[in-house]
Amino acid sequence: MIKIELNKDMCDEIDKFVATMVKEVDFRPNFFDNSEERSPGEIQENAIEGKYAELGFYQYIQGTKYESNKINLDIYQRGKWDAGDFKITYRGTTYQVEIKSSSMKSRCLLLPCESMRLTSDNKVYFYDKNNCPDWVIGVRVDTKHRVVELAGKVTNKDLCHAIKNPETYCWRAGQKIPGTSISLKVDNYVWVFPNFKERVNKNSDRIVIQTQEFIDKRRN
Repeated sequence: MIKIELNKDMCDEIDKFVATMVKEVDFRPNFFDNSEERSPGEIQENAIEGKYAELGFYQYIQGTKYESNKINLDIYQRGKWDAGDFKITYRGTTYQVEIKSSSMKSRCLLLPCESMRLTSDNKVYFYDKNNCPDWVIGVRVDTKHRVVELAGKVTNKDLCHAIKNPETYCWRAGQKIPGTSISLKVDNYVWVFPNFKERVNKNSDRIVIQTQEFIDKRRN
């Protein structure tokens, strides 16, 4: 698990961007579950967490041999998404990366089943046909102290395997998030971050498959 202290000036810029975005965008009530309305404060907190996660990954990439686009601070209306958070290039090959943020309390990577679809050529797409991530990176975020942890990753092949094996990877709405007393509001594919594998599986009613470890590839 890789810890990243976030750039203060960039955090300030993100905070301003999110404040503007919250005023301009008609947000859905609660992600993929329309049963609960989110307050403006909750919407802002969720958005800051997501952008801090992206900033942490971007700062990490700057220390590697990968090339990357900058953080996207464009505003999208409800129902519209970009084509992935990052495109990174290494030795002529480009990889599409999706960042999945969570709080520091999170021990698992959760991806709503509704958000993904499997095509006939065994590729998994997020939200729409333009977003087919090669990697999904789970990032734990401490918004108060402006610190993130790159906790684990799954590949598109892992996503494909999960969709084909829901009995292993899918936790249904109403079931507890593994290792917690919190009930899921929608169906999710679930993986546990490597650092928490033993702790979560000890308290789960079935085995949770771990994500791949996020390997530090920064230059020494």
